[in-house]
Amino acid sequence: MIHAGGTQIDHVDDFRGVIAPPMTSSSKLWPLKRIFGAPTIVGGVVTFGLLSALLGDGFWDMLSWLALALPILLIACYALIKS
Repeated sequence: MIHAGGTQIDHVDDFRGVIAPPMTSSSKLWPLKRIFGAPTIVGGVVTFGLLSALLGDGFWDMLSWLALALPILLIACYALIKS
């Protein structure tokens, strides 16, 4: 007899749902979104910044500076949080 989180478990099949919820089709994508979501967004913003710097002038230059500053701002925020 095993106790897991206050739940009495008599058989191995009884572990289902106690340690981790069962995987559904929508929850299978959750780890991928969680791991790659933010880097994909930052990469898209930086790509937009590079393209707008190469192809535009004036207003587009300002947008490119803002977009290319995003990774620097994220690193600075992370460093301030961790210190």
